[in-house]
Amino acid sequence: MEEKSRLISEIERLEFKLDFDGIVKLLTDDILEKFSDDELYSKKIETLIKLERFDEAEKLALNANLKYPEYSLFFGYLGDIYLRKEKFDKSKFFFEGALSLKPTDIHSLNGLGRYYWKQHNYVQAEDCWLRANDLDEDNFLSLHALGNVYGVQGKYEKAKEYFFKAKKIQPNNPNVLSGIGNVYFNLFDFENAKDYYINALKYDENNFYSFIGLGNICLEKKEYENAKEYFNNALKVNNKVAAPFYNLGIALMGLKEYEDALLKFKKAQNVVENKDLTLTKYIDSKISEVKKIISSEVYEKINSLVIRIKEILAFKGDIVSHYTSLSVLQFLVLQNQPFRLSEGSFLNDPSEGQVLFSYLNYNTQNQKEKIKHSDTFGKRPFIASFVNETNDNDLPLWRMYGKEALAEAKGCSIGINVIDFKRNLEDFIKLEKVKKSNSFDLKTQIIDNEDIEFYSVSYVDGNEFDFEGSTVDSKSDLNQIMSKLKYEISTFYEREESSESEELEIEVLLNKINFLFKSTVYKYENEVRLVVSNTIDFDIKLEKVNENKFPSKKPIKVFIELVPLVPLIKTITIGPKVEKAEEWAATFYYSLNSQDNYNADIRISTLPFK
Repeated sequence: MEEKSRLISEIERLEFKLDFDGIVKLLTDDILEKFSDDELYSKKIETLIKLERFDEAEKLALNANLKYPEYSLFFGYLGDIYLRKEKFDKSKFFFEGALSLKPTDIHSLNGLGRYYWKQHNYVQAEDCWLRANDLDEDNFLSLHALGNVYGVQGKYEKAKEYFFKAKKIQPNNPNVLSGIGNVYFNLFDFENAKDYYINALKYDENNFYSFIGLGNICLEKKEYENAKEYFNNALKVNNKVAAPFYNLGIALMGLKEYEDALLKFKKAQNVVENKDLTLTKYIDSKISEVKKIISSEVYEKINSLVIRIKEILAFKGDIVSHYTSLSVLQFLVLQNQPFRLSEGSFLNDPSEGQVLFSYLNYNTQNQKEKIKHSDTFGKRPFIASFVNETNDNDLPLWRMYGKEALAEAKGCSIGINVIDFKRNLEDFIKLEKVKKSNSFDLKTQIIDNEDIEFYSVSYVDGNEFDFEGSTVDSKSDLNQIMSKLKYEISTFYEREESSESEELEIEVLLNKINFLFKSTVYKYENEVRLVVSNTIDFDIKLEKVNENKFPSKKPIKVFIELVPLVPLIKTITIGPKVEKAEEWAATFYYSLNSQDNYNADIRISTLPFK
């Protein structure tokens, strides 16, 4: 017994020095055989796992399991080893074996939770970790894991609750601090997120996750130089992950350092996991875009102007309203279906997309004499139309857009909060990416949401541009940029070496803003448009048609689905010509209540519509 005590003391001394190789050398096969002690077997297996010498750990754990078949501990170690070796079926078998021997084995409950986490089965993972936490409410591993599992499910308040519980036990743990930072980041509370990331770096100056988080915050704020520094620091720690290379590429594009951006996107391409198809599509898209910019000075100038126009026209208000039919409102509220955006080709107004091209004297391909009597399709963004909240009950708009089966003023208008809508949409996209990557630590999270935005429509009167909410300066800036754009387009046409493919690329680029311009005769609408010009995160769908009527006599609408509107609705206004308006109001009021939206105002228009 005394000899074993000295041995344990020596192991503890080596553990304090983090000399794990020393522990393995000390616990030879002869020593283990001599003492035949489960504690010493356990120490060596634990150490081998820490050293990632899994084959040796597996062999020893199997021997120990035969020697001590009644102990759940060695079943649990084998579960750990097989999980690390990605032999998932074996891992589950041994964790469950441990729990059949000892249902209160916290180590194996945590391990089985990790197994389910790896399988993206978050409900089962949560159950395991909650059971472990019930057995020991101060168990750090289960608390930290619950913070992550709630984070990956988008349950940010619960994630914060468990991360803070973990923080009470290990207040200076950098992974807990960066986890809290991630929660605040996902809640769009960038100041608190920044504080926690910086605090994590105090205790781990090479904390990869904090560098990533700080870089992502800078990207959101368009502070590209700072973002560049943070992502470079992150890559010094770990250059085996694609997303930091990608996000660094975005920062470099913001700085117009295109050659370096291309190199970073190519490095992202080299390390991205094949199973992450969404990130692969983003990387390929950016490589293609940067190559166009590098190869064509005119394209680069036009692209820069398009970006600036989008920045000026980005909607600055809080509430917008969408006119639609009661049939669509039932679809959105009673069935809680996601809001749809149609591809730009399917907008009702035949003059759509003509105003900007007319101002620029831009001829689409089928209008050019040098091209055959055919046109190559140039893809358009996906678009939804709204109006400023001041126009949510407007006679001309009831006539034009608030229809039901072509009957004027028998539709409705739906008011939503723009910030809430964008946050929900970004959250949805982010959550889908997190689920696919199985990571809540942001190391695989890309920041690239500039292609989803609400814009004020600009109204054109001759060569003058204006938009709702403009200032003297913003109106002046827009008009100057539009003049520059017109000059660059004319310069592009004068190039003798331009090819059809280049012309199509310019057309696709212009289509990103083409639907943000209308004639001044529509200025009374104060229109706001939601534009999605990059659909990588969405499934592009075709509207179903009755099989008995197929093939269709009309083009089949192309659309994408975003997020449900139910939790976002601030107002519903029933049109002035709707029959049984009070009953419709009650229908929508109680339907929203049943879906936990208690704050929406249901209104009935009393405008004198004739």
